[in-house]
Amino acid sequence: MTTSNKYEDLIYYNENAQNILKTGIDKIVNAVKVTLGPFGRNVIFAGEDGVPIITKDGVSVSNYIRLIDPIENMAADILKQVSRKTVEDVGDGTTTSMVLTQALINNTAKELININSYKNYLEIYKNFVVKYLESNKTLVTLKDTELLKKIILTSANQDTEIVDNLIKAFNFTGLDGVIDVQKSKNNKTTVDLESGYRINTGWLSSHFINVPEQGITSLSNSYLLIVRDKLESFKLLMPSINLAKENGKNLIIIAKEFDDTVLSVIAKNFTMGNNIVPIIAEGFNDDLVRNLEDLAVYCDGEVLTTAELKDNKGRLGLIDEIIIKKNVTTIQSSVNVENITKRVAQIKALLKIAENPSDKNKLEQRLSKMTNGLATIKVGGYTESEIKEKFDRYEDALGAMKAAILHGVLPGGGTALYKAAQELKKVESNSEEKSMALDCLIKSLVTPYYEILRNADINTHKIKSTTFNVGYNLYSHKETDFVKEGIIDPFLVTVSALNNAISVATMIITTGCVAKNTETILL
Repeated sequence: MTTSNKYEDLIYYNENAQNILKTGIDKIVNAVKVTLGPFGRNVIFAGEDGVPIITKDGVSVSNYIRLIDPIENMAADILKQVSRKTVEDVGDGTTTSMVLTQALINNTAKELININSYKNYLEIYKNFVVKYLESNKTLVTLKDTELLKKIILTSANQDTEIVDNLIKAFNFTGLDGVIDVQKSKNNKTTVDLESGYRINTGWLSSHFINVPEQGITSLSNSYLLIVRDKLESFKLLMPSINLAKENGKNLIIIAKEFDDTVLSVIAKNFTMGNNIVPIIAEGFNDDLVRNLEDLAVYCDGEVLTTAELKDNKGRLGLIDEIIIKKNVTTIQSSVNVENITKRVAQIKALLKIAENPSDKNKLEQRLSKMTNGLATIKVGGYTESEIKEKFDRYEDALGAMKAAILHGVLPGGGTALYKAAQELKKVESNSEEKSMALDCLIKSLVTPYYEILRNADINTHKIKSTTFNVGYNLYSHKETDFVKEGIIDPFLVTVSALNNAISVATMIITTGCVAKNTETILL
């Protein structure tokens, strides 16, 4: 009588483990790669409410796919990390990174002798490719408006409305400002431009509205009192109130919190003609303090504690104009340009070393406030799926545009990686692991190019020109200068896709064991 081990089909080792992981990778990438390139196909899947969602965005496709087999799905989840990391890094290039990952895995020879040496050589040759791409990239400046339009047009699947709206937003915000893409609640796409220092809190009571037809508080020529604590006594405000009266100015008070009694007295003063307006500070804990410090620099004021209010003389900021709405306040001030410039430089320095996406986002928001630029694009459509698909393209195009300005561009359509593969062919190898790594990378680098051709119903085409920027134009069916025509990919997008793909591919090919269930397995 034979006893069956109930755990025997729960654990896979070495080649068997890698094979089942590869199957999961193939299933998800085969669904995603049909979207690649200007002739990429749509993918349709059912949303959570059963309504069909149509998209050409690789991340969206991968996020909606869940494989039945748990180990295959595990591989798919690992691959999704590639797309998420690429989005976090540069905002685009997700499909390319997944296609490269699949190619690197499938082009790895099964008869490897030393897997660790092979992995190291892959990294060495990848670095060779990155240096080659960097030496051939084209730099883009803010003045290259036509080239920027072409970059957006390529990433947005030839949607001219996206081009016009992003250029409008970018011209307003500049390089340091923030362009925020949101989903609209109606069928119209709008671009809202706001200058000035923006605080995401508004008036605390309708008693403070002085422009009823608009539901806002609008004041000019004001002092600004900034308090990092909760205000629990109206008497503490008297030195600042008297100073404002003496100089014929209104008084805006921004504090962590206000006692109800204090609010009541301030409101009574406002109705009697004493323009004193309270606003709650934005953020919590350290974020609150940093926001107040930024505002103090912007308005040439100081952040005070309640203990410092008793003898407050001349420690107030200056505001030219302030508009307070229900949930947002916008401040205009032009008294401290030199210190604002220094503060902007400090925030930029922190942004360069920030790694956490949340930290980056907070720093970008702070930067936009200090540089007077915030553009909000609300993407509309007639159905949820239409809005989602267009929103994805806005995000991709915005990411591509920023990456291009910061780090330059390469010829698109898989051309840059194709040319890098031809350059790699010139490299000599003197060991079996080197040859295998070199061969794998050469075959993998050309894969995105051939996938783009396949989606355009072209079986094969080898680029004849050795000029780096020249590629095969799918529209004219001729070899042309891609950078001049605007058929481009940001340098950072291509490099990020390659880095993340090699990271995940080497993880898969060095796997020695996988287990199916999430519970503890007793051996």
